[in-house]
Amino acid sequence: MKNIIYFLFSVSFTLSAAIEDHKIYPIYETEAVKTSGDAADDSAFWLNKNNPEKSIVLGTDKKSGIYTYDLSGKTLDYFPMGRINNIDL
Repeated sequence: MKNIIYFLFSVSFTLSAAIEDHKIYPIYETEAVKTSGDAADDSAFWLNKNNPEKSIVLGTDKKSGIYTYDLSGKTLDYFPMGRINNIDL
C-alpha cells in the first residue's frame, strides 16, 4: 500500500510540472451597476441554442437586483428585487 501511495504522489508532481499556464484576457466588460461599493457580484450565462448571438449574461447587484447584459456587455434590462446575491440557471 505504501508503494502505491508513493507512486501516486510522485506521478502527481510529474503531471503538475507539465501543465502550462495560459493567460486569458477579457474582450468585453459589462456596464457598471448603479449602486456603489462592492455591489456587483455573481454572474450566470444563458445560452440561446437557436440564436447563440442572442445569449444573455445575468449579474447580481447585491444591493438592489439583477441585471441582464448582451454578449458585448451592454445592459439589456434591470430587475429591482432588493438585496439579492448569487444567481444560477
